[in-house]
Amino acid sequence: MGTGFLAWACLLLATGAGDTDIVHFNMRGFQIPVRIDPNRRAEVHELILYLSKDAGRTWEIAMRLSPDKPGFDFMASNDGMHYFSIAVVDKRGVQEPADVYKAPVGQKILIDTTKPLVKILAAERVGDEVQVSWEAQDERPNWSTMKLEYRVGATAGGLWTPLPITQPGERGNLRFRPGLPGEVVLRLSLQDMAENLGTVEQVVSATTAAPVTPVSGFTPPGTVPPPSSIPPAPRADMTALPGIGSTPVTRQDAIPPAPAPYTPPTFSGSASTPATPNYGTTPSFNASSTTGYSGSSSMSPPAATPMLSSRGALPEVQIVNKKEAKIAFDVSRFGPSGLGSVEVYVTTDEGNTWSEMKINGGVQLPMPSELRGNVPVTGSVSVNLPRDGQIYGIYLIVRSRAGLGRPKPQSGDAPHIRLELDTTPPEAVLHMPKPDTSRSDTMVFTWRADDRNIAPNPITLQWAERPDGPWEFIGEPQLPNTGSYSWQVPERIPPRVYLQLTVRDRAGNASQARTPEPVPLDTRIPELSGVRLSK
Repeated sequence: MGTGFLAWACLLLATGAGDTDIVHFNMRGFQIPVRIDPNRRAEVHELILYLSKDAGRTWEIAMRLSPDKPGFDFMASNDGMHYFSIAVVDKRGVQEPADVYKAPVGQKILIDTTKPLVKILAAERVGDEVQVSWEAQDERPNWSTMKLEYRVGATAGGLWTPLPITQPGERGNLRFRPGLPGEVVLRLSLQDMAENLGTVEQVVSATTAAPVTPVSGFTPPGTVPPPSSIPPAPRADMTALPGIGSTPVTRQDAIPPAPAPYTPPTFSGSASTPATPNYGTTPSFNASSTTGYSGSSSMSPPAATPMLSSRGALPEVQIVNKKEAKIAFDVSRFGPSGLGSVEVYVTTDEGNTWSEMKINGGVQLPMPSELRGNVPVTGSVSVNLPRDGQIYGIYLIVRSRAGLGRPKPQSGDAPHIRLELDTTPPEAVLHMPKPDTSRSDTMVFTWRADDRNIAPNPITLQWAERPDGPWEFIGEPQLPNTGSYSWQVPERIPPRVYLQLTVRDRAGNASQARTPEPVPLDTRIPELSGVRLSK
């Protein structure tokens, strides 16, 4: 096997420029494509992706790939520097390179998913001028992308006017004259080398303050003249449970103490099979998220484009728990050529930048025989959401068989639908129930349930005589997350039962915490009222 046997096509992305041999990337999930010489493909048994997280000191096998696949779909577990090398194993079992420690590093990828932290420290009017100071922090900032902009009027839709930052850095200040009355909205933004975008806005009151001595630290470089005219805004055409601690929940202090002398243990929780997701309401543009499928895909980071004001309100975020989500759409008008293709564009910064998403099939369009006049039709497309916790804005373009379709989304255009991937099950902690000293035959349940997308009424409490069920509800099937619940124990219930807590989030993920042993529901100790000799 020679050097022409395998060619790296690693990422092939237009990412931020850093060290010449390092690729900065702002997603943990991506594809590492490989190309094999077609004349030698039959000789290949498999490809091995080696990974090093300590700059090449140690290597581990991250993935294996058959030669008929286009590349490695890699998902990193953390941010930081990742070294990759690929080895080829032929049909005889011979690996090249034989020793990854002695071979050159194939690709160095620095994964950074943290946005820069930007703050406007002070912003106020001084006469007819506005005085502003700021600071910005990031481990790998791209200072050339720092922008300070303003618009007059707090209503969205106005044109942002850039202000000159002569020396971008961690701290700065500026004084300028807006030239028009009214509130002034300031926007500060900064990208890092991986093109993560940090941004902040602040409104300066329209009230003109009396001239004052400049704030300490300001060195006004002059004033910025107002624009001679303000053009109109551009238009768009358009299962072990998680570990459980014994720390009581906040509401537990309102529960009367139990007379029993035992110390309440806690029980661990685990992720169960996700329930059917609730994807929320369908946006007005008639695109909706439906049941998804597991999978992953590569995505290129969005190219840097000028940021304009938002054109259109952002739709509500819909939560899904599968990496592949199926989006349905309606087409109300089309020509005699019918529908030919679908393009998908994605944004991760609320429409400031857009990039086209590779969909690799997964498009369903009606057949020409199903098109009748201008009767609306429905299609669908499957999209891949690589990173957990990231909000993806999706913009669809449907083209006719003649190739005609709406223009591509521009900076500031609102997405048709917004999706967030959430595959993390909620935290579920169930404490040992205690008797309610103020009510007879009543047990008080306490728990801890937490999730960034926790569902409304996410709690289900159940009991069973055996660990495999059947399970009976305690109270309503869906209870609010109050942290405690008082249960009047029914008559003729077994004296010892298993207890189970289920916690659900909005994506349909669920966790359960269950007592490992049956719990006594009758905790009252019999007391002697008299002792005598019986005849």
